[in-house]
Amino acid sequence: FYNRYIAKNNCLLPLVQQLAANARLDNMLASAVIELLDFIRKENLRSLLAHLYEQHREALDAIRLPDVVNALWLRHEQNLDGTHAAA
Repeated sequence: FYNRYIAKNNCLLPLVQQLAANARLDNMLASAVIELLDFIRKENLRSLLAHLYEQHREALDAIRLPDVVNALWLRHEQNLDGTHAAA
């Protein structure tokens, strides 16, 4: 229920915008957003992974976080393929 609400109301948009607007990624806000993205991947929150991929892929790809972003997209692709290997 909460994940659908977050996706439907685009609640992750301000976080992605803040992360993209912040050139330096060495502050607490950026760390918290990165940690949230990693939590979404680790817990395999499929609806939020799909939402991030469909709505915020370009913005996240532009951010200098290749490990975090690539791990998100890998998990999303695994969900689409039906595999559940740990990333």
